Amino acid sequence: MIANAQEALKLASQTLGIPQDDLLVQGLRRYLQSQLHEVQAAIFQIVGQYNAPDVAALEDRYREGSLDEASSWHDLQKLDHFRV
Repeated sequence: MIANAQEALKLASQTLGIPQDDLLVQGLRRYLQSQLHEVQAAIFQIVGQYNAPDVAALEDRYREGSLDEASSWHDLQKLDHFRV
C-alpha cells in the first residue's frame, strides 16, 4: 500500500516511465484545466439562464426591473466572482 504522495508519485513515475517533475506538471495542468472547465460551464449556465453576458448586464436588468433580484442575486454573485 502507498503510504504518502511521494511514494505514489515515485511509483507512478516508475510505472509510466515519466520523470516525476513531468508527471507533477502534467497532473497539475490537467487538474487546473478541469477546474477551469467547471467554472466556464457555470458561467455559461448563468449567462444562458438570464440571457445576460456579464454582471453589468444583470445589474442593468435589475435597474430596469426586468429581472427579479431576489431570485437571481446568488447567481449574480457567482458570476461576479467567476469574472474576477
